[in-house]
Amino acid sequence: MVSENPYDDSDNLMGPGDIFGEVSIVCSVPRRVTVRAKTHVDLFTLSKKNLDSVLQYYPAVKQIIGERAKIKFGYIMEQMKKMGARRGSYW
Repeated sequence: MVSENPYDDSDNLMGPGDIFGEVSIVCSVPRRVTVRAKTHVDLFTLSKKNLDSVLQYYPAVKQIIGERAKIKFGYIMEQMKKMGARRGSYW
């Protein structure tokens, strides 16, 4: 489950192979979501340095992650504009 609000029980569910945190790594911004598992999960984490190292061998995956992050970041920025928030007050 992914939400910007840690108390949100919405149905924004992730499944096998889904990723999160790519906006933070690709766009160099603080993490803005809380993720909670409803069932047992195997979770793997990578630092930016390690992710960059791995992705040099998988350019197609690097492109997909970059595109997803930019789309999500654009959505976040649009929502901030709608709320009249400034970037400094959000991050």
